[in-house]
Amino acid sequence: RLTTPHRDILADAGYSRSSLLATAGGSIGSSHVQGLSAAALGLATTFAYDDRDRLILTTFPDGSALSGTWTAAGLRASETLLDAAGRTLRHTTFAYDGGGRPATQTTQGRGLPSPVTTATAFDTAGNLVRAEDANGHVTRFRYDARGLLTNTTDAAGHTVRRTYGPRGMPAAVTDPLGRTTSLLWTPSGEPAAVQLPDGSLTTNTYDAVDRLASFADTRGTCVSLDRDAAGRITRRHTPRWEERTWYDTTGCATSVLNAAAVRTDYGYDWLDRPVLAVDGLDRGWWTAYDALDRVTATTDPRGRSRHYTHDALGRRTAAIRPSGAVDSFGYDGLGNWTTHTNAEGRVYTMSYDALSRPLAATNALGQQVFLNAYDPAGNLTNRADGAGNTVRYAYDALDRLVARDAFSQEGHEKHETFAYDAVGNLLTASNEMARLSFSYDVMDRLATATTAVSNATFTAAYARDAGGLVTNLVYAPGKIVARTYDADGRLVSLSDWLGHTWHFAWDGAGKPTGGTSPGGIAATNRYDAAGRLASWSVGTLAGRTVTRDAAGLKTREDVTAGPHPAPVFVRYATNTFDAADRLVSAQVYYGSHTNAPVSETYHYDGNGALTSLVSGGESVFTASYSPLGQISSLFLPFVPFVVECTYDPLGNRLISGDRLFIPDHADPLKRPLMECDLSGNVLRYYLWAPGRLLGFIDAASGTLTVAHCDEYGSVIALTDASGNTLHTACYGPNGQDWGTTGANPTPFAWLGGHGVQQVAVSGHLGPLYLTRHRLYSASLQRFLSPDPLGLAGGLNLYAYAEGDPLSYIDPLGLCSENNYWETGSYLGDVGQFFLGYGDAIADTVGGLYNVVRHPIQTAAGLFNAVAHPVQTAQAMADGIAETWNSGNRGRGRVAGNAFIIAATIAAPHAKASGTSAVAAPKTVASVADDAATAIGRSPNFIAAADGSVFPVPQGATGPLATRAPGMQFIGGSGGHGLDARVMGVRFMDANAKQGARAVYMNQAGQTVNPYTGRTVPYSDPTAHFYFNPNP
Repeated sequence: RLTTPHRDILADAGYSRSSLLATAGGSIGSSHVQGLSAAALGLATTFAYDDRDRLILTTFPDGSALSGTWTAAGLRASETLLDAAGRTLRHTTFAYDGGGRPATQTTQGRGLPSPVTTATAFDTAGNLVRAEDANGHVTRFRYDARGLLTNTTDAAGHTVRRTYGPRGMPAAVTDPLGRTTSLLWTPSGEPAAVQLPDGSLTTNTYDAVDRLASFADTRGTCVSLDRDAAGRITRRHTPRWEERTWYDTTGCATSVLNAAAVRTDYGYDWLDRPVLAVDGLDRGWWTAYDALDRVTATTDPRGRSRHYTHDALGRRTAAIRPSGAVDSFGYDGLGNWTTHTNAEGRVYTMSYDALSRPLAATNALGQQVFLNAYDPAGNLTNRADGAGNTVRYAYDALDRLVARDAFSQEGHEKHETFAYDAVGNLLTASNEMARLSFSYDVMDRLATATTAVSNATFTAAYARDAGGLVTNLVYAPGKIVARTYDADGRLVSLSDWLGHTWHFAWDGAGKPTGGTSPGGIAATNRYDAAGRLASWSVGTLAGRTVTRDAAGLKTREDVTAGPHPAPVFVRYATNTFDAADRLVSAQVYYGSHTNAPVSETYHYDGNGALTSLVSGGESVFTASYSPLGQISSLFLPFVPFVVECTYDPLGNRLISGDRLFIPDHADPLKRPLMECDLSGNVLRYYLWAPGRLLGFIDAASGTLTVAHCDEYGSVIALTDASGNTLHTACYGPNGQDWGTTGANPTPFAWLGGHGVQQVAVSGHLGPLYLTRHRLYSASLQRFLSPDPLGLAGGLNLYAYAEGDPLSYIDPLGLCSENNYWETGSYLGDVGQFFLGYGDAIADTVGGLYNVVRHPIQTAAGLFNAVAHPVQTAQAMADGIAETWNSGNRGRGRVAGNAFIIAATIAAPHAKASGTSAVAAPKTVASVADDAATAIGRSPNFIAAADGSVFPVPQGATGPLATRAPGMQFIGGSGGHGLDARVMGVRFMDANAKQGARAVYMNQAGQTVNPYTGRTVPYSDPTAHFYFNPNP
């Protein structure tokens, strides 16, 4: 970093400890720079100032620039973002009131049909009292005599009320429905407890130096934390399990033993970056970085490497697979991902407006995928797809969707409406198919859900424990399913209304180890030393042992029980795809590759959804889709009727063929509680557990059929309540029929435990499965329509499970789940750690970049944090346990970030600097200074990731840079429990000698005890407040 004599930053360049190259061009005056270039990688951000030391131009390494102008009073007047060719991407102007406080902010630019303006107003004390969004909706704020925010009234007239204690700490918040959350604090200002509206409590305890020692959730589950001398957490434990972490002298985690006794070791380079991870079977994964800490290569234990390249702004531009295939990525001047070029050179293109809202996408054939339009506040109002369908959206004053109308080329097809309560809970949703209505408990958790169709109404009711887990699910009067959980919230038993009970067992890391079902059938799962599944069995019904390669990928399964696979449908094909990855033709050999080939052609609508298949000149499949992209009908010649599908307003498939399914609205997968005929008569009641179907009860006879699932959640057997076998099934990795015995009367087969339904069996497409969002062909091993998420769901829009169904599943039809890291089929916990490190780097680079490139989005987030201080505090309290539960990925973040959370808890304004806590319009490239301007220069408290909350001297400004890695706030005086002689606080990253810590100082910069104000030696422990950046 190079600066002028006035300490203006001239250039900030990435560097490595072994090499820092700097060259200066032009002349450096006493207060500004004409030009500068500096960087080890040839990357530099340069800054230019006017004759009053005000930043007027920031030039980024890619040649793009941010220019600014100032008012005579020294306030930011405008800023313009330019691309490398000098074209304007976005121009924003700022206006101020007579006191120099922000009044309006107006943005113009590419893709914006008209200027977007937001407005704010302040009282004479500098408190924000009014905020008007770009749609003219106003939020109002009120304060007490101390300037603390007490009332927030939204544009619909709903008010959130807050109270504070004598020290100005949040004491309670009452929502618009009159429900109160109370907060308790320790004498030193740490969050001690939160009492929720239902009376339940979350609590924290601290050690003698105010480090978090334990936390307990609302169910009473307490997790204790042990620390070493440097304050790092070495043991996390309950009476039932423990996790341990070991560190090197620099504070890097070198070994982790999880709650299932699976050990992972980590190695670092001399820059403390994780470069090696070794699993419990002594297999190692390597990671390489460039001088700016960007991952450039990864190598697995087989020696297979993936390589990555980046552009001048650190964005990934290419991913090179071990085969040499390359995926390339391009970006616009705002940093939005605009192009994906696949390994065949085919390009998918996306465009955005000046506020980075997606406008359009074009596939590799040059065909429109979608075209979006927005209102000034950023709500999507119109969407047109490639098939000529349009959807219109309407919103209320709180930007909540209240109506959706879908139009095909033939006309208006669907009208849906939505209504909410004062706190945003959905109360009703209606369309021509169904009316849904919901009620909630005082914790905003679903209490009842009613589905009303034309000839029947179904209501489900939910009772919960203090932690929100469903303990009783009422299907209908007298039909109740009871659930019990262990202290960690894992399901341990489920009982139906007929007296049948299932039991479940888990290891300390939350992996299922087995269970028993009615009929006495026991299931077991065993894991290897790396935590990967090694074998499983379901009594004598089915069983497998698993062999994996050095990278943990499954290479072999040996059948230890049950029938052997016997494929019943064989298809050999040479496939041809178009540039948009659509299968357009094939030469197919059915039954044997020696049989005569059959020519097949595949036809699609404008959205790329398969509408017909012609095989040997004969139509063998036709399908149609709604304007929302949902399959509405399919026809197979040998099926005696057209399979029609209809949906409720939330997109749940209610009717499939001749069956009506009533979804469980409390289930994330929306699996059905009941199956009915089209007259509304209940045929079956379904019983579910996480990732598996437990069984179903025949409504007429009350007979239970027990379902048994494999590791993927596929139904591999049905038995009666006494354990007698009724049905067995084997599946290929992609859902192929590999043999069955007996009959399964339900549509739940392959991935049936996740709610996937087999809708038909085609002689050409094999089994056809309805995932939640798309139709899938087991024979083609691909979805029949593109991913609704676009490229966010995978780079091939039709591929199932990233082409690796042994490691991934995709029951939603959106994106792969239970990926390599999480299932242990590739890296297990090792991968989580490296992902965490990557998260931290991305957070740092992307976060700082976004502050500059996306000021309005940044302002919105900062505004919410300040406007809702109690919710922010609650989120931090909740985040203590949540971050811990994130496992090794969370730990990996520590390798990249010292601070994970820095939030203002009770600082709705900043009197000392005269600036507002609402994101100020100034967006300069000095990121630390910009962040301070954005959230208000005088926060009352800074919170670390482990829940430690540190008071900041009243009126202190920052964050400002420190010589060593960290940040500081200076220029204040006492307040918030601090002695009046305390004027500043430094937050320092961990180093080789000490952990992450806060240090207080007086006006002379001397280290002091913050509560007495007395000067103490720098080494005095009373001056160092350690916290764990890796909770």
